[in-house]
Amino acid sequence: MAVLKACSDNRLQGARAAEPARKVMEEMADRSIPIPDNIGNACVVDCLGSGPNGTHDGFGGIDTALAMLAAMERSPTVADRIKAESYISVISALKSDGAIDDAILLLRTMVVDRFLTPSLNIFAEVAQGAVKDKKAEQVLQIMTLAKAAGYVLDNVASSEAGRSLLACGVIASEQLGNVALGLRLLTAASKAEGCSPDNGDALVAASSSAAQRACMLIHKKAIEEAIQEDNWKLAVKILELMPTRSLIPSASVLRKVVNICAKSGKSRKATAILLDWVSF
Repeated sequence: MAVLKACSDNRLQGARAAEPARKVMEEMADRSIPIPDNIGNACVVDCLGSGPNGTHDGFGGIDTALAMLAAMERSPTVADRIKAESYISVISALKSDGAIDDAILLLRTMVVDRFLTPSLNIFAEVAQGAVKDKKAEQVLQIMTLAKAAGYVLDNVASSEAGRSLLACGVIASEQLGNVALGLRLLTAASKAEGCSPDNGDALVAASSSAAQRACMLIHKKAIEEAIQEDNWKLAVKILELMPTRSLIPSASVLRKVVNICAKSGKSRKATAILLDWVSF
């Protein structure tokens, strides 16, 4: 215990004492000696940095942090006292190192096994990493974990992190060709409070160039599907949603909607769309 305390001083001596601290923690776990949760959690956080593999000036790192977590899980009476901050520090380091699969597994451990509630920031951070790697299905896994943690999609757009998470979901939906899901996420964003003077869906669409592009493609595909089904009402409804989400429909999309309205005998609606076309 005295050696562990000495190693943990001054943020693990700048992470230089990370490996000795890990070995002491593993020795304590092997001997069924409780590891104090305040020291154990501090060691996990302090051994991580912004270098390769989560190292700090070449010391510590993700592997060391994971070994410390494993030792704490084996330590008597301490398994449930691993703090969310410790997990989140390792998850963030894994994401920065490109290990998105491992980051999601640790998120799942927090939510499913430990019944902890990570912040929306960490969900959004990992989702952004998955989007960057073009791993759309992983984004949906992250959103499922967020729901399991107690977050409601209709409310999360009230915060910047929530909007970032929904934007990642919209991008993933477009990549998977799931138009219905993309529209559902934007509708959920529109219901969030506290986004004035804009709506949540407009903020999600404008959050990044990638999100804006995905929103444009999703609305375009949705209109094309409505036209194929000869559903002029749905095509018009989706078209009318676009300006409210800061999306400017292309001339080809406007032309298609005008054509289906004309073919359906809806001359007034076709005329109204033509007049709106001039203002775009």
